[in-house]
Amino acid sequence: MCRILVLLFVIFSSSLIYCDLRFEPCAINDDNSFIFNSIEKIGESKQKQTLFYGEYKSDLINFKALSYYPDVVKYNNISKNIYIQNRMGLYFYNTLTGVISQPAGLPSFSRGDEYSVTPLSQISVSPDSLYLLIKDPVSPTRTNIILYNCVSGKSETIVKDADRAPGEECALWSNDSQYFIYQKNNNIYYFGVKDYFEKKILSEDLRYIGNIRLKNCSWSDTNMLYWIEKKLIYKTDPNEFYYRSIYKSYLRQGRVVGKIYFDFDPAFDTFIINENSAKVMIVKDGISILYYSLTDDITKNPYLQLNDNMRFDKAVLKNNGEGALSIRYLDNGVVKTDIILIKKNGNDFDFVKLDKTLVDNDLINDFVFDKKMTGILVTCVNGAYFIDIASYKRVWDFKGENIKYGVNTGENLWYLLGDNFMYRHLENENLPVLLSSSGDAGFWNNEIYVTKQGISYRVSKNNGSISKTEVLPSNINKSTKSNYYRILSREIKKGFYKEALYLKELYSGKQIEITGEPKLKYTLFQPELKESIDFYNNPRPERYETALVFDCIKTAEGVFPILTALQKYGIKANFFINGQFIDVNPKITREISLTGYEIGNMFEFYVNLTDNKFVIDKNFIRQGLSSNEEKYFNLTKGNFSPYWHAPMYAYSESIIRYGLESGYKFVSYNIDSLDWIDKKDKQLYSKYYMNNKDLINRVLSKLTPGAVIVFNAGKNDTERDEWLFNDVETLICEIIRSGYQFADMSDILSKYRDVTGSADK
Repeated sequence: MCRILVLLFVIFSSSLIYCDLRFEPCAINDDNSFIFNSIEKIGESKQKQTLFYGEYKSDLINFKALSYYPDVVKYNNISKNIYIQNRMGLYFYNTLTGVISQPAGLPSFSRGDEYSVTPLSQISVSPDSLYLLIKDPVSPTRTNIILYNCVSGKSETIVKDADRAPGEECALWSNDSQYFIYQKNNNIYYFGVKDYFEKKILSEDLRYIGNIRLKNCSWSDTNMLYWIEKKLIYKTDPNEFYYRSIYKSYLRQGRVVGKIYFDFDPAFDTFIINENSAKVMIVKDGISILYYSLTDDITKNPYLQLNDNMRFDKAVLKNNGEGALSIRYLDNGVVKTDIILIKKNGNDFDFVKLDKTLVDNDLINDFVFDKKMTGILVTCVNGAYFIDIASYKRVWDFKGENIKYGVNTGENLWYLLGDNFMYRHLENENLPVLLSSSGDAGFWNNEIYVTKQGISYRVSKNNGSISKTEVLPSNINKSTKSNYYRILSREIKKGFYKEALYLKELYSGKQIEITGEPKLKYTLFQPELKESIDFYNNPRPERYETALVFDCIKTAEGVFPILTALQKYGIKANFFINGQFIDVNPKITREISLTGYEIGNMFEFYVNLTDNKFVIDKNFIRQGLSSNEEKYFNLTKGNFSPYWHAPMYAYSESIIRYGLESGYKFVSYNIDSLDWIDKKDKQLYSKYYMNNKDLINRVLSKLTPGAVIVFNAGKNDTERDEWLFNDVETLICEIIRSGYQFADMSDILSKYRDVTGSADK
């Protein structure tokens, strides 16, 4: 594949910041205590609000969160804690005392740490509840792992430069809490906690387990670790880790306990096992779901082939072999979720799709089994629904709010975590116990009150608990000015921070920092724009804006992660579709056409138009563009946007001119992501083949206002160890973090005089 660079220069006008972190002063008391809201918006995603309470005493500012949006939720049955993790920090809610607290010594916005634009890596809680593992990012793709002692409150960095893996588990603990495994450079390593404290920990290279991903490993109840490499299923006892590491040259970790008939690709395939039932689920390429028994006790292995517009999401297997899985699918350009139950049928098992009437045809967020594994809670956009598996009937429901997660802490006791509140659900009684997001807030009788949906709640400044009150919203003091101070926000526009919050002393004018400028985890990939004296008479014209181009050439493995990331943040993007892609992926093409993104023409055939084999004339270009356009129209009933690029971005003056005469403006790029380099290509491999970590850092290092970045939306029969489209959310978030907004190609090209590289003057 060849690519030819045409530099694009764009003149920008206004300055916009795509991640909008602002602060809303709510009220201040004469004792110098105050409350404020952070208003958090990433891209066009739904706005969130966090309520903070602070005090100014002895010339020191302290503040803490009083609302706790559930980005990540975990529960530990030993500590009885619900762990709520969000972009502001980590919090422990004890279900016995009803008190929420924040562990000292861990990253927190209240302690000056950076607000996280990139999705969080999920904390890992040891089964005995003594330890937490949390990731502390040091770059867009690298992170350190911190071990936190929940008893002593001490934390220390124990692993450096691990994979960041946003949205995934930080690590996986063994059932006895003595070991955990973690992922680094797409390999798995073990860590012995006891060995570490006894100063007997081996070097990392000796603790290597295999070339696999963390999400494809599983600990059993009996403390065994299972994983799959290539065609073999392995099992190991962690008590063997040490001596097998010492004799690494002769012994590998694990013993073979099973075999499959195809090579397992850890970048795309999924492996799930339940040791008690000896049942295994393997998902090939996200669409072929295979169910096996390690003991050959079923006569018919159930198999589920998903349609092209569907992808596997997650699965849970029960001890009796039954379970549930969720799949995502594209419906009119929107990613939605369905649930499929694994039901026992005599000695065999069947896949049974959950009847959507059981959840009132609501949009599904997630599912979780109850503690007895007899029922399943389905959380949805408009509520939550508990379904008994045996009777296949709905037992109870909760409606009226987007519920993200559910936690079963007792026989019939559930906690439902939604957009507005965390509810304690017991026998159809739903009691709000915590704020998930803030509302209209103020003081009354030195207490904090928040009004949501016309109801006032008193919020404990000590433990965050809430209680419904009869206090009228009109009685709540919302003055942002006391006898001596005023609380205010000021614009700073530092990368993704739009504002900072301050106390102003009324008489002296002294400004006291509350939030201040961000203390960054690592450097922003943001151009350092130097100002001269001319700046004060002629303001800087640049606008932080970039365009993402996704090329649909043949295969569509990347379309799901790409569309999921784009829709999650509501950002603009551009797709170019080739005729071969339409032929191979008609359903995916139809779904892309319904997303509302700009979709351009990439010619009928994927050939290099500058090759001497072709005679390029007006009819050749016109026919190639027209036939691809008609193929797209016949399938989707829609039209391409009037933009195109030739296959491989090859161009000449004739190609560009003939395209214009056919009604299409030619598009090129600034930054090639290099995600298409084949590791078998001897010419390009040594210089240009990179893993995702290096590809992401390379793109970010070249990022400038007006850059057009091009990616592939599929494998296209290329061999790579990993694929950039699987990590596209990380790259998007880092671009957002640097203060950029995303543009349509039409917006970019409208700022040019011509298509060959000249800029409007």
